[in-house]
Amino acid sequence: MKLVSLTLALALAALGTMACSSAPEEEAVGSDEAEGELSAAGQAVVGAYVNEGSGALQALVIKADGTFFADVDNGIRCVRAPCPATTRVTGTVKAGKKTVTLKANEDLEPTVASNFGRFYYTLSDPNLPSVPSLTLTKGANTQVLTVKTSYCAANSDCYGQSMIVPACFPLSFTCVNNACNFRCSPPPMDMCIGLDQTDCLAKPSLCKPKFGPSSCTPGPNPRCTRDMVYKSCERK
Repeated sequence: MKLVSLTLALALAALGTMACSSAPEEEAVGSDEAEGELSAAGQAVVGAYVNEGSGALQALVIKADGTFFADVDNGIRCVRAPCPATTRVTGTVKAGKKTVTLKANEDLEPTVASNFGRFYYTLSDPNLPSVPSLTLTKGANTQVLTVKTSYCAANSDCYGQSMIVPACFPLSFTCVNNACNFRCSPPPMDMCIGLDQTDCLAKPSLCKPKFGPSSCTPGPNPRCTRDMVYKSCERK
């Protein structure tokens, strides 16, 4: 009887060990997610993505520092401005080999918030002939975003993205048609600054003279002479 009881106890212990080691798939796939500087696995999702089909998530940019920004269709439709149809959302990213979690920095309206949270993701092979894409799935909701070199709605969006740019200084960006363009050289020098009146008038296609009173009394309510004299030259 003691031998049977001991055998039964060992069998139950073995079953308990198997049950403890078999965690749900949801836990297993999420165990390699990391906040802040993304893990090696999470670096795979760094990049810019644009929705070229249907879906509220219009664009998503995930940065290597563990942050993201996204533009979401908020459902607002009106006939008189201002009434922006998209909402800009910023936040932090956790990512692993199979899941990515997008956590917004602020509380969001339900229609916008549903586009964030934890997703299963797949990235298509960039070497295949099909268009490279990122597929995000949460429950019954699946969105497919096209991989882009960059995405922006303003010049400031371009800084910190993963696109390849030359190592030059100063480096500035401009946003054209929702894509980032970069420039290494400083802006062209203003050819009108410092010109006297004669030289300024000699370049009518580029410059125009600026005139003003010859003198004004100091103070918050200055009194100026009525005569107008040449003050400076400026670009047209």
